[in-house]
Amino acid sequence: MRSAARFHPEVARYCIVPAAEVEIAQARLGSLAKVMAPPRKIKGVPDEMQINVARVFMVTLPAEVVAYVDADALFCRPAPALFEVEKGRVNAVADAALQVSYNVSGEDRNHFEKQFPQTAFRRGFNSGVISMVPADWPSLPELFEKAIPKEA
Repeated sequence: MRSAARFHPEVARYCIVPAAEVEIAQARLGSLAKVMAPPRKIKGVPDEMQINVARVFMVTLPAEVVAYVDADALFCRPAPALFEVEKGRVNAVADAALQVSYNVSGEDRNHFEKQFPQTAFRRGFNSGVISMVPADWPSLPELFEKAIPKEA
């Protein structure tokens, strides 16, 4: 948050944490960010994984353009391109892996490549740095829920 505030002081900063951690996180961050809990759970996602998908609620923030940046990412300089999003598009940082399946380890990689050949061999993106126009994606949480495979 400190690096975001340093290089983009004009941008409102929000931090999404589990509901039980809002007060302690706000005390630690002070004026660096407004801390909030996700507005609801994502259907089909186990409780222990909810915070990992909370970024889909970025479309509920009061801004023309929103950027989600993982807590382990730092700004080393201004990043104006992050906030220059074309209508209907999403800005994302290319993943360093040459193909998506390289992010899956061991024997799971073979299973992943067989099950998802249309995705496994493509270049991916780093979901820890993304930006979009909320007005273009108002139903992002619901779209995400629809994409979650249903157990047989």
